[in-house]
Amino acid sequence: MISTEIAWTHPSVLAFARDRDPLQAIEHAARDLALRALDKGWAGPPFDSFALARVLGYEVSVSDEVRDAMVTQAEGHPPSIVFNPAQPRTRINFSIAHEIVHTLFPDFNEAPRYRLGHEVRPDAWQLELLCNLGAAEVLMPSESFDMPSPDQLTIDWIRERRRDLKVSTEALLLRLARLVDFALAVFSASRLSEAGETPAKIRLDYLATSRALKIDRRVPKLHVSPTIEQCTAIAFTSKGEENWPPLKEKVRVECIGLPAYGGQAFPRVVGFALPTRELPRAAPFIEYVIGDATAPSGSGARVVAQIVNNRTPTWTPLGFPGAVKKKWPQAQADFHAWAANRENLALGRTHRTEVEPGLYLMSMVAQAGFGPSIVPRLRYEALRECLREVGEFAKTKGASVHLPRIGTGQAGGSWPVIRDLIEEEIGWKGVKVFVYDLSTSRR
Repeated sequence: MISTEIAWTHPSVLAFARDRDPLQAIEHAARDLALRALDKGWAGPPFDSFALARVLGYEVSVSDEVRDAMVTQAEGHPPSIVFNPAQPRTRINFSIAHEIVHTLFPDFNEAPRYRLGHEVRPDAWQLELLCNLGAAEVLMPSESFDMPSPDQLTIDWIRERRRDLKVSTEALLLRLARLVDFALAVFSASRLSEAGETPAKIRLDYLATSRALKIDRRVPKLHVSPTIEQCTAIAFTSKGEENWPPLKEKVRVECIGLPAYGGQAFPRVVGFALPTRELPRAAPFIEYVIGDATAPSGSGARVVAQIVNNRTPTWTPLGFPGAVKKKWPQAQADFHAWAANRENLALGRTHRTEVEPGLYLMSMVAQAGFGPSIVPRLRYEALRECLREVGEFAKTKGASVHLPRIGTGQAGGSWPVIRDLIEEEIGWKGVKVFVYDLSTSRR
């Protein structure tokens, strides 16, 4: 969860967020953009922002007149991104993703003048902050790498891994906050005081915490941090132990200086805070078991979920739908009746039927067509909508969710992406998920 106490004032941010929390709004919008691109064939890791621009139909060109990158749009043309080729490759990759996220804002075509320095608003950093967060979401929609232990996690480890993965430091830190099971806080901070003023006044722009670390939703500004204060230049690193008010814990803080927001003299600082005492770890969202999802383990209310296609209401005799059809033939009949209204077969729709007392089958329309295909038939945006409905229903029933590795067979989906969607739309709601592999599966 990302927390902040920013008083949002930038007109572009307010127009984009409307009545939503801007941090949550950009997180969801960027994730939706990444899913749309994945549906169009964008692939990784590493996730390349040039390829992302290409699948979205954006034009990309070079110019040494911009510091990093800039996006504009002429009437009747797609958005056009120019970037400085003299910058390091990783930075270019992040900058292009950053500009793509700018296009999520309704008045993005007016924003370049702020970033070029011709008319820098005092609150321009708010827009840049959201685009940084959005770019981090876009470049790492799903990623698998060896998770560090708390002892292994250092800012040096972050620097090495982000080069390997070709992502930004900030993107990797935010990804870790979502993935690790130990207590971790990732932050972005800006220095507000003048040079030579001690102690330096620090603004905590955001704090993203792992599931194992609970804090108050409102995060107080961090006025003093000797460790952050030492990051006075880009690429400078700093390490130390502090009593950190936002976490009410003594923490190990490690951070690095990044390019400043427009109009600011000191670099922005990103890093992590790790409690020095061992705190309980978070339980995993998903439990992997050997077995058959049509015979879900446990007792009480349970939900079995499957993916079906949008072309025919008749489930294939192969794979998991075939097993479901054989086990619960009435469920197939119920689905047929529901699909008589062809609008119900639209991607993103979900059908629910009670196959046994307290046992529900939810069929998610998230596959475009059926049969052999040179491109994956799974549609991630549709799957996300379906999983959200599954999660909400399971939560209201106090039910667990049981499913095979959906979408990875004939649908051709990527399990890391699907796993992330399951965790986000079901696991984060506090619903336990069981994923079944048959004993004959090779995983």
